Amino acid sequence: MRILILYDSPFPGKGAASRRISNYRKGLVSLGTEVSILPIRLNGKSVFFSLLYPLYTLAHLLNLRTVADVYFVYGFGWVSKFVIIGYVRLKRSRVVLEINEKPYSIRDSGRRDRVLKYFAPINLYCLTHLVFPFVDGFVVISEALSEFVSRYSNRKASITKIPILVDYQYFQDGQSLPLQLPHPFMLHSATLNDSKDGIIAVFEAFSIVHEKYQIPLHFYLSTDLGFRKVTDAIESLVEKAELKPFVHYLDDPDDDTLLRYQRACDLVVINKTWTEQNKFNFSTRLGEYLALGKPIVTTPVGEVTGYLKDKKHCVYAVPDDPKDIAEKIFLVLSDRKLVGQLHVNAKQIAKTEFHYRENLEKLKWFFTLLSPGIKGTNSIAAL
Repeated sequence: MRILILYDSPFPGKGAASRRISNYRKGLVSLGTEVSILPIRLNGKSVFFSLLYPLYTLAHLLNLRTVADVYFVYGFGWVSKFVIIGYVRLKRSRVVLEINEKPYSIRDSGRRDRVLKYFAPINLYCLTHLVFPFVDGFVVISEALSEFVSRYSNRKASITKIPILVDYQYFQDGQSLPLQLPHPFMLHSATLNDSKDGIIAVFEAFSIVHEKYQIPLHFYLSTDLGFRKVTDAIESLVEKAELKPFVHYLDDPDDDTLLRYQRACDLVVINKTWTEQNKFNFSTRLGEYLALGKPIVTTPVGEVTGYLKDKKHCVYAVPDDPKDIAEKIFLVLSDRKLVGQLHVNAKQIAKTEFHYRENLEKLKWFFTLLSPGIKGTNSIAAL
């Protein structure tokens, strides 16, 4: 069986999407499946480039010299997906879409979103009514997305859930940080996004930890990139609380360097807020910190509640509530017995639920059932 993964970004690359695709390939290849990856990336982020993307995608497809049994589509807008489906139909193969967020629910992730958000309703309608009915299978990351997709897919389409994936062994083999870092410190390994990660509330909680609990907590962040209004708010807060000596930006480190900071940190705060995007989402970063056994302060929003139990695998805080988040940070920093329990249980669930080797046999069987000549069944129940 041949699987071609179509990806709308450079590969290999940084970020959660690239790591997820890498885990797909490693797992499927280890099970004897032939997997290729075709990254299709048109440089440019304007609306004009978005309009050219479907043609650029088609040109790449027409240059392919081999035919896959299954074309696994990761990313792309609805027009490009429609083009891909047309091509796959001509090849008498099968097409599967990865859906890891509710489509067109992302807000404040880039300048293009300021324009494209006005087209989100019509884009969502076109995706669900012109694309989904012609798709053979869907790989989703949450139960909420399974239910969403099933409302628009055709009755013969198969759906399977593959949760967040982590290369568990990679996080066990990483090197320790060869630097003297101040402790305690917490780490934020994403852009400064307030609508998705409630980063301003995290900084407010960080300030409360200093002022109320008198803990000299340091805050390391992988990047200082974010919307101007968010970065300005953070800078103002840090200056007002006189916390500049405790805030450190790492200038977008590579994965191996970031891992060293992840291994060294004392805790992580993932403040998923009550947004439409987060209700359907499952944070990939959770899997990484669970695999490291790090204390996680997070919120009970989205798919996470189906896996992680409060004060067993993580510590839950009220979403976007700086006082409660600060209280939970203090709890983690002051209760060493709790931290020990979190460490053991976090690593265990990362290994049994999120390690890619524990999920890819299920995905291979899913693809096998979809391969030409084998009639698939709806897999919400079966898989």
